[in-house]
Amino acid sequence: MKVLLIAAALGVLATVPCSAQIMEMNGTWELNTKKTIGPSPVQETLVFDISEGTQRYTMTSVNADGRTGLNEWSIGYDGHDHPTSTGSENTASVRRLGAKTEFVVNKRDGQVTSTYTRVLVDNDRTIMSIGRNGEGEIQWVRVFEKQ
Repeated sequence: MKVLLIAAALGVLATVPCSAQIMEMNGTWELNTKKTIGPSPVQETLVFDISEGTQRYTMTSVNADGRTGLNEWSIGYDGHDHPTSTGSENTASVRRLGAKTEFVVNKRDGQVTSTYTRVLVDNDRTIMSIGRNGEGEIQWVRVFEKQ
């Protein structure tokens, strides 16, 4: 039984490339509001500039009331907290969960404010992002299409 479990675990690990980042996420992604479930801005753009070991990320958005949003970071895929552009008390961490999946944790003053799981699907042309609040409750599922 132990041999079977070890073989299964090695098989799963073998399917995930050694590189920590998901290079296929490079580029510009636009929110598709018609495919999105739950609250969302009327416009949201994600830009990924990924290189070996580092994710540079910019998110811009416009809400229905005209307010704009901006979040930026340049961080490692190491699962550790790194400062974001939204203030010294705000951090983000990114870690890879699978070949096409990553997990992001946002914190303010050390407390988790939100998490999201991003999954690259549809032959790398779509990102599905599942957003949760600080308590882990799903708040939205957003769909982004590669530009």
